[in-house]
Amino acid sequence: TYAQFERRFMSVYGARPKRLSSLAYDAVWLAADLVQENGASGMNASSLTAREGFQGPANGAYRFEPSGVIERALAVVEITPTGFS
Repeated sequence: TYAQFERRFMSVYGARPKRLSSLAYDAVWLAADLVQENGASGMNASSLTAREGFQGPANGAYRFEPSGVIERALAVVEITPTGFS
């Protein structure tokens, strides 16, 4: 799914996206989806930590653990002061 996101981004902006842009895109998509389905009350800890997780349009499947850890289907990304690893 990231390759599709990257192609769309490049066609619109003429440059490769920074990695953070795809994560932000998925976050906004999730917020919009939860609010559209459940109204403002959809943005709560129970909805965000649903065991089935979510399908992000830029980075694929992911879910939030109650501890705050994010699990991704095929990737683990750590954000550090010097970038991503």
